[in-house]
Amino acid sequence: SEAMNALGQLDAASLGIPTGTSQATLINDEITSITEDLTHAINQLDEVVACTSGLEDNVNAILSSVEPVKVALNSSTIDVILDCSWVQPTYDRLIEPYLHGTMRDSLLGVGVSFLVACCVGFGIVGGSVACQVRFGDVGREPGCPRCCRCCCRSPPAKDSRSPSKAGSDAKVHPEPDAKGHHEPMATP
Repeated sequence: SEAMNALGQLDAASLGIPTGTSQATLINDEITSITEDLTHAINQLDEVVACTSGLEDNVNAILSSVEPVKVALNSSTIDVILDCSWVQPTYDRLIEPYLHGTMRDSLLGVGVSFLVACCVGFGIVGGSVACQVRFGDVGREPGCPRCCRCCCRSPPAKDSRSPSKAGSDAKVHPEPDAKGHHEPMATP
């Protein structure tokens, strides 16, 4: 507050600069700007002080409530809380019967059955894919499927299982448009 009062009395004339000059006007403007900035900063600091006035009381209340927790969690209390010696006997009683006798053999049989089913499944799927590629021309012939070739204008593709016919090696397919769609072929 004293600094603000002293700053409020400060002007170009008090610094020995004649009034009415451009230099005096410039200095007075700068002093006014500094005074406004300091006033704004002081107001902001007052708001911070108002917000933190109850902080010390709150921190002291928290620290006073931490002390009983520290006492309750001394090393002997932690040892009792984290004692896990009950886990092994409890789970042994649950799991032990399944590790001996007919139950063990049954579980082993189910596991082997699943393993065999998995291997057979891989064989069936692999064989199906191989049959489709070899006998179904999968991946070889773009365009019309074999059942729809009667209405397509393109000559049929060379069949790998039949002897080549003259002129049937050329494939004529419509060009895709900008969106990737195939436009129908024009009829001659």
